[in-house]
Amino acid sequence: VVIRSLAAFRTVAGISSNFVAVVASSEVEKALAGLHKKTHTIIVRGRNTVTDEADIALDLLGYEPFREALRETGLTDSRIDRLARESARSPTILRRRLAQIEGVKVPPWANDNTVARALIPLIFVGAWDSSVEADREILRCLTDRPYEEAERTIAQLQTMMEPPTWSIGHLRGVVSKVDALYAAHRALTKEDLKNFLFVAELVLSEEDPALELPEDKRWAANLYGKSRHHSPALRQGLCDTLVLLAVHGNALVGDRLGIDLEDGVGGVVRSLLTPSAASTWLSQKNDLPQYAEAAPDTFLRIIEEDLDSDDPQIAALLQPADTGIFGHCPRSGMLWALELLAWKPERLVRVASILARLCAWKIDDNWASTPMGSLEAIFRFWMAQTAASLEQRNRALETLTRKFPDVCWQVCVNQFNPGSRIGHFSNKPRWRTDAYDAGEVTTVGEARDGQLKAIELALGRSAHDEHTLGDLVERLESLGPDHRNRVWELVVAWNGSGPADNQKAALRERIRRYALTRRGQRREIDSAETERAREAYTLLESPDPVVRHQWLFLNQWVDESADELEDEQIDYREREERIARQRRDALQEVWAESGLGGIKELCRSGDASGVVGWHMAELCTGLGQAADFLQDVMAEPTDDLRDKWEQCIAGFLAKLELKDRNDALAELLVRLGSDDDARIRLLRCAPFDNGTWQHVDRLSRRLKRRYWKEVDP
Repeated sequence: VVIRSLAAFRTVAGISSNFVAVVASSEVEKALAGLHKKTHTIIVRGRNTVTDEADIALDLLGYEPFREALRETGLTDSRIDRLARESARSPTILRRRLAQIEGVKVPPWANDNTVARALIPLIFVGAWDSSVEADREILRCLTDRPYEEAERTIAQLQTMMEPPTWSIGHLRGVVSKVDALYAAHRALTKEDLKNFLFVAELVLSEEDPALELPEDKRWAANLYGKSRHHSPALRQGLCDTLVLLAVHGNALVGDRLGIDLEDGVGGVVRSLLTPSAASTWLSQKNDLPQYAEAAPDTFLRIIEEDLDSDDPQIAALLQPADTGIFGHCPRSGMLWALELLAWKPERLVRVASILARLCAWKIDDNWASTPMGSLEAIFRFWMAQTAASLEQRNRALETLTRKFPDVCWQVCVNQFNPGSRIGHFSNKPRWRTDAYDAGEVTTVGEARDGQLKAIELALGRSAHDEHTLGDLVERLESLGPDHRNRVWELVVAWNGSGPADNQKAALRERIRRYALTRRGQRREIDSAETERAREAYTLLESPDPVVRHQWLFLNQWVDESADELEDEQIDYREREERIARQRRDALQEVWAESGLGGIKELCRSGDASGVVGWHMAELCTGLGQAADFLQDVMAEPTDDLRDKWEQCIAGFLAKLELKDRNDALAELLVRLGSDDDARIRLLRCAPFDNGTWQHVDRLSRRLKRRYWKEVDP
């Protein structure tokens, strides 16, 4: 029984039945007398009034309980996320946000104009660190009073029922900025808003001092005293206020005060991001999502203007990122900003075009956050990360395919990539409603229609090459019979256009790996499809022996060939011997028809130059021929292919018997004469054993030291 008044207390005091008394007012608490001796009694006090340690402390609901409770009411996840932010998961504020009755919507303190006026600067700031002098200075600027008065205001508000503020340690803040803004907006003046926009620009425009440090030390900027003057809490609070004023400001106070807050916030964002400079983008990288949500069109226009310039400064965010334990990805904020703007259908093509242009920068790191990753997520046929309809997405993809064919090729073929599909949710707006009820897994029918559109766009590409045709061949299992036939027709038509031998060899190898290997058999390709693949494989065969046998030397391991498909119990030792014979026969044919130049080309074009050297040792007869081959390979320029030439030499020497190797080394060392670099290089490539060391011992002391310093056991 909840007891709120003395009259109610007198009524229940005489009840003899067993019940739990819940005392919910201070006057009843004073009159309790011995009630707690007769029945279980719970005294409810607000968090701000508890002076002694409570027997039971009820905190705000956690994230998951809050979601589960609201799911039972039938609310969608998007609506629940928004309510969680607006109410800070406080049941009292949640009730006001959901209420339809005007009296319930307004908190008790809002009826006091003095309190509302005192709260306005705190609403603008949102949160701050009272131990930071720069934060205190901002409060002084907004209140036009000493900071101590702000602390007194906080203390006064904490004594009220349903206090709108919180205080934990050095941190202070407003419980729900949306709730407080709607409650106090009648007390806002034009001067308040102008002061806030000025302060927001002043604080957020500060460059990040960490940029003065080398990149590998920026993670420890605080240790070097290279941190911003204002706290992260204050920056985040100001950013949130910019967004809220842009979204709700004109409806709340804009018309009344004759001020366009959306335009004013856009001006602040433009001032923060222009003139475009690498230092500006790097300094603002963490706040870009908030700027994008605050002023979407302004934000996109700034990026487009930068990309249209001769030297786009946004490229500073697209450099390969450190992947170490203290590494961070500078481009994430910019990509999250674009992802949240892509939810609105009217901005889809514009945002996707920017992402496509950003794909021009090669990003060589292993962070998953990339422009291509964001673009693929937006158009993912079974879980599109945009509120645009299927028809709108298809039209957008058609437009992008015409403007950015190479980038959109990757987007299209990933829509029918075989194997398991994994998707992730893109960044959503925190305060705007653009992404409500969007981004979840679609129906089977819609997913199928989206995938078919991607297939048609891929097959209808105006100009195919060995790469695009290879992509289609490797995805044949995801296509229907008609589409498969079109792929093989495209291969035949492309072959008739006269491609170079190396281009045909590249496509031929992808056909072999897809359909004519054991892996192809596991894909359960039917006999008719296998026969089409064999025909195409034969059609693309080159008369050049180097090109024809290149597939044997692309990698150390060779995928199973077509003649192994029927062998369920494959003998891998026998297979290795067969591959070795094929490689030896291939090298003999290349050597006979193309000479040493053909052998070197096999080394250049693949990653098995050590294998080439190994088998060449079998083909070279006599000391002179072996020494000639090694000397020729060593004469190749030591450019970016140096490792391949050294692997070839190492493979050759490793294959020779000890006596033959000693003779070859001795002969070559004589031929190399006084070329110390070449002699050390030769000995480093030789096997790390006693036979090689005997030759090292004959060198001068200086060269011996150099060998032992440079050799890699």
